Amino acid sequence: MRAVLAFLLLASAAGAPAATVGRAFYGTTLDGQRVDQVTLRNARGMTVRIIDYGAIVTDVVVPDSRGTKANVVLGFGNLADYQKHNPDYQFGAVIGRFAGRIAGGRFSIDGRPVQLARNDGPNSLHGGPGGIETRVWAMRTFAGKGGAGAELTVRSPAGDQAFPGAVDVRVRYTLTDDDQLRIDYRAASDAPTVVNLTNHSYFNLAGAGSGSVLGHRLQLGSPQLIETDEHGIPSGRLLAVAGTPFDFRAAHSLGSRIGVAHPQLVGRHGYNHGWWLGAGGTLRRAGTLTDPISGRAVDVSTSEPSITIYTAGYMAGKDIGAQGTPYRAFDGVALETQHVSDSPNQPRWPSTALRPGKPFETTTVYRFHAGPPAPARLAMTIDDLPLHGPIPANETPLSVGRRTIAALRTAGLTSVMGMINGHWTADQPVTLQVLKEWRAAGLPLGNHTWSHLNLNQLSPEQFAAEVARNEPLLARLEPAGDWHWLRYPFLSEGDDPAKRASARAVLKAHGYKIAAVTTGFDDWAYTAPYARCVAKNDQAGIAELTRLYLQSAEESIRFARTLSWAVEDREIPFVLLQHSGALDSYLLPRLVAIYRRNGVRFVSLPEAERDPFYARDVDPGLPGPANLESRAAARGIPLPYRASVMDRLAAICA
Repeated sequence: MRAVLAFLLLASAAGAPAATVGRAFYGTTLDGQRVDQVTLRNARGMTVRIIDYGAIVTDVVVPDSRGTKANVVLGFGNLADYQKHNPDYQFGAVIGRFAGRIAGGRFSIDGRPVQLARNDGPNSLHGGPGGIETRVWAMRTFAGKGGAGAELTVRSPAGDQAFPGAVDVRVRYTLTDDDQLRIDYRAASDAPTVVNLTNHSYFNLAGAGSGSVLGHRLQLGSPQLIETDEHGIPSGRLLAVAGTPFDFRAAHSLGSRIGVAHPQLVGRHGYNHGWWLGAGGTLRRAGTLTDPISGRAVDVSTSEPSITIYTAGYMAGKDIGAQGTPYRAFDGVALETQHVSDSPNQPRWPSTALRPGKPFETTTVYRFHAGPPAPARLAMTIDDLPLHGPIPANETPLSVGRRTIAALRTAGLTSVMGMINGHWTADQPVTLQVLKEWRAAGLPLGNHTWSHLNLNQLSPEQFAAEVARNEPLLARLEPAGDWHWLRYPFLSEGDDPAKRASARAVLKAHGYKIAAVTTGFDDWAYTAPYARCVAKNDQAGIAELTRLYLQSAEESIRFARTLSWAVEDREIPFVLLQHSGALDSYLLPRLVAIYRRNGVRFVSLPEAERDPFYARDVDPGLPGPANLESRAAARGIPLPYRASVMDRLAAICA
């Protein structure tokens, strides 16, 4: 029996997938040098890609808890873009000779003055232009038990970037079978000089090109921030992080405090700061970055004395990343382990001096893992019942309404609230049947006012009359239900405080709660172009509308979830605004599938608004309005970018 067991264990070990290394041509530099890319793949399927230009990490592909893989580092899609654009970002590159800033670009080594290029206002940043991140390195690969890797070397000659001494740099990337990317740095010089090396990867654990990282949560064990002046030069003081927006000892989102008016944050375009980790020399954990939506996380350990967190607030969206989308401010976060900026001029910090026979050696480890994604809840509501037009000539209010009801039944969504405009039942009596069948399906109703008039065009008395005129119809259709939910037409709650207060007073007096909107994608705007396309029998136009509709829906829920984490540091239950249009009714099954694929669990409107976030909606006696966007604006939190498709919709089948 023991012999059989031993044989099985050996067979299992022999059959286990081994770490692999591949090497391929990547491109040719402007001066004619060949550049290769290596692909490291461990036994668990994690993949890292590195090019020998700048020792750049171009890809780190890791799974979430459901096994969905994504590249989580920002970068360009080809060598030409790296050469042309990466000097502005240093995506994935090894920075040297000196990562960080040097005041005035000046320092002395053994009494010898050195003047560097000033490429960051009055100071030198990353040693000035043309550093080792712009060179082609020698590269060899290796693979063995437990992992695979690449070792890259480059010589920086004496006088390079005006630094004294010739420096030989070696960087060894190792991808282990437990999903660690280990980076070992070594530098040796033939004359006294200074050195400070780091890797400048920007992480987006939701996937590079997916948008803002301000919903990512960061945990740093450090109790002290390295104080700097307005140019990023350390003052020599350490600030206690307790009670400041720099306190990440308990994890919280990058966005939730980024707008606080702290002297170290004002004018800095977000976080671009160093945290003190201690004198260094031994490998220890610095912190963890987590994307709560995907569940992906990375632990950072280092032997360096500080870690700089840069939330990419200066990225302007002018350059296109490998995913085909522009990289905008806050679309990534760099976790730079390094010595303290301006250390050559400040003996208070660990020395960056490099002398012959005394090499610089340091290690940083990024360990990737994934936990369960944060749960998401969403209440779907449908406005403009019984009809949102125009509808195509081959449709009727009944056909659209019945298709919508059938789709909701099939999806098991029996608590979707329909917000009614009663004037349709007077103008087109057949539409009353839609409302009757809606109720027969067990679906609840709410008040969208009689005529769908903008509150800003009404007096308080007219608004009260609009709300009241719908009530007999609601009471007749839902005699035992709670239809006292009001959705403002055009989502307009009044353009001045007096009007808002008067409207809320009306609602409070009549026992209403406000049906909030915390996610949506302007589905109403697809109704007219769809009717145009059907009239022209333009199938290509319909296909393009369908593509944009579903793409916008997916982007909208990602936007809402990211904003919720950025603003509230948690996931609120969302209230989705939909409409009862013809295209909506056809695409409703696919829409539901998109939300479920994104981890959404559907709930009722009352359940969603039991969350404290909606306190001002459940009680109109409180001042309003309150939504994620307004809360972000009030706290100085930058909104994630959200593309508009309105111009494209206007042109389709026009």
